[in-house]
This record gives sequence, C-alpha cells and structure tokens, in this order.
Amino acid sequence: MIRVTAPRSAARSGALLLLTLLTALAVAVPNASAELAEGYYGSNKERAEGSIPSLGGKIIGYSQYVDKNGFPPQNLILGTSRGMMLDPRVVKKVSGRTAFNSSVSDGAARELYAMGNFSELIAPGRAPHLVIMFDIEGLDRRAATQRVQASMKSERAIRTACPKAAKCTTFWRTKALEIVADAKVGHEGRPDLKLLQRPDGMILSPHLARLDREGQDFVALRNHRIQIRVNSYKPGGGFDKLMPIPMAATRDLIKLANAWGDTPTIIITPMHPDCIRICGAAGRNAHHRNTLKFFAQLAKTRQFDLHDFTDPKSYGGNAAGFYEDIHLRPIAAEQVVKAIDAFGGWDVDPRKPKDHDTEASVKSALAGDTVSSDADATDTAAIPSEDAADLDRDRLEQAASRTKVGSGAAAADASGPTFLERALNQLNALSRA
Repeated sequence: MIRVTAPRSAARSGALLLLTLLTALAVAVPNASAELAEGYYGSNKERAEGSIPSLGGKIIGYSQYVDKNGFPPQNLILGTSRGMMLDPRVVKKVSGRTAFNSSVSDGAARELYAMGNFSELIAPGRAPHLVIMFDIEGLDRRAATQRVQASMKSERAIRTACPKAAKCTTFWRTKALEIVADAKVGHEGRPDLKLLQRPDGMILSPHLARLDREGQDFVALRNHRIQIRVNSYKPGGGFDKLMPIPMAATRDLIKLANAWGDTPTIIITPMHPDCIRICGAAGRNAHHRNTLKFFAQLAKTRQFDLHDFTDPKSYGGNAAGFYEDIHLRPIAAEQVVKAIDAFGGWDVDPRKPKDHDTEASVKSALAGDTVSSDADATDTAAIPSEDAADLDRDRLEQAASRTKVGSGAAAADASGPTFLERALNQLNALSRA
C-alpha cells in the first residue's frame, strides 16, 4: 500500500491560515476571547487540568464513593453547573442525609439520564433518591457529547442483556465498572481522574468562585449574559422550544427511578430577577410555561415531586444570591438546600416508597407560577414515544446535530467545545503534523 501524506510545510501553512482566521474572528466578535476561546465555565487550562466537572469524572467519582463507603449515598443530586452549587456537606448538616453531587457543566437532559441510570447499575438494589436540579433549557436543541452517547449506549446494552435488577446484580456491577474504565480514557479529551472534586462530588474550586476572588465585575457579566440569553430564547436560538430527545431522556430517567421505588424530587432551577424580567418577553416565559405543561403531561404516567424555584422568592432568596444570571452563590445554594428539606425532599427513601400525588404537585407549581402564565404557552409537543433504547439511535442524533443552535455567542452555553475551541484543537493538530 502506498501512503501519501501532505508535506509538513503544507500542514504548517494550513495552521497559519487557520490561526489568521481565528484571530480575525476574535477581533470581529466583541468579547469573543472571553465567551468563546476559553468557554464561560473555565479556561482551556482548567479544562485540561480536569477542574471542570465532566460526566466521565462524575461517573468515576460516584464509583469511588460506593467502593469506599460500601454503599451509595442516600441522595444523588443531578443537574448542570447550576446544580453543582449544592454542597453535600450542607445537605448533611441540614437534613442529616448523605448526598453525592453529580452535576455536570454544560449538561442537559441526557447527561442527567446517563448518570441516574449509572447509579443503579453500579449498586443494584441500592439506588439513591434522585434530587434533580432541572434547567428548563435542558430540553433544548444541543447535540449530545461523545461521553454521554457512549455511556448511554453501554447502559442500554447492559439492561438489554440482563433486564432484571434482582437477577443481574453481579452482571450489572461488572459491566458498570467497564463504563468507569472507559470514562478514565476520557472521550472528551479531559483527564477525568484529575478532576478536582471532593469524594462527595463537590467541586473544590469552582470557576465562578475563583472569578469572585479575582474581583470579577459580575454586574457587567450578568448584563452581557442576559443579552446572550435574550437571543437564545428567540426562534432558532436554541432555547426556543422543547425537543423530543431530551424530553424522552427526562421521561425515561423518571421511569427508571420509579422502577427502583423512588419518587424523584425535581427542582426547576433559579434565575436572577433581571434575567426573568428581560428574557421573559423574548420567549423565556413561553419556554418556562411549556416546560411546566410538559411535566403536567408526564404526571399522568410517572411519580415525582415538582417544585419551581425559578423565582428566588420561592426559596427565601433574592437577587443578591447570584453570581450573574443563573449561578448561585454558596449562601443562596444553602437556602435552596434548606427549602428542599422543608418539604421533605431529602428524606425520601427508595426502599420505603410512599404514595405521592404527582399531579397535585404539578398543579401547585402551575398555580404558584409567578414567572409565566397559560397566556405565554405555545403548543407543546406530545411526550415522545421512544424508549430509552432509542435515545442514542443514529437517526435521532443526526437530526439533533442538524438542528441550528443559534448565534456563536448563544452556542457558548451548548455542551461540548465551542467553535473556537474546536478550531484551536484543529490548529494544534496541524502544528504537530
């Protein structure tokens, strides 16, 4: 076989051209270096060091927690970067219950599904109570990362080969450890073993806390991000409608939890009052009401306890509790933990299921909605009929990848690397050729 390769000089020329284009882009787009080149959730260096929480790192951390303690935590916190502000030590202090925080930066519905599924496979018969910090934007257009696709595919294969927990304990545990081993390889290019997190999943040095120490002007940052969000809620912006795949992932996550006897606590995550007010008319109110109506449909066939914390007043908070538009400071995160404890959200034992009126909890959330109303709602799509096995089918992923995410700034909140990060990776590859 004759192998033809491009001359090294040609590769360098290509790299130089790409660098020129990237430089031009950074100059042409205001704040591009802050929002795109490094990504809002941390610098490329921080990502390389593993200080940005990834699904792979959480899978590894949860497995280590189970191995060290001999049993899983009583509560598993599922969520995105907003959910990762909840400290398991505070949960323990407030409620007396243990917790592991598996929240993932840039996560969406499928990350929550993959992690919740894994929590049962790694400890069959001893799955935790789920506390789901749910972003309404998690039902959006973003495509799944390689990590979540690989994890979901493995989890599907395990349950297909041996579907009953009571008869498959050893098989599930053995195969789940293979998922852990695969996570250590790091599909996302991050050395997940170096993830700077406590054994309970809490991130040791959150990016926003570091910015706070460095004197970040969070008012300016909040205003900037609110403008990005305004565009995101407009048609084609990414957060403009509920999408079938994340709706199916949410439905099947709750189905899994119900099957092991759990009634998940679901919290609609908080938002800064300025963002609620400014983004509302752009489409955020409609997206919010549509999400509540989605849960109203889901309540007919699933068991869960829904509470809407969008308005900080709902948990005793206020605007001062935010870093910027969506992320809570520690004092506000503690208020959320206490509010969940007040209605018994940390006290549900999956091994002692109790009757819960899911439809009543959803009706209460709809009636108590201070952010949106039925007048804001648009026609919501029916809950998709796909089973969990369909979630990572090629046709669905291809459809998701073809969906327009929106402007480059809006895409900074999408999972996976930003456009500029991908281009920089290409540049590095060319320079090594």
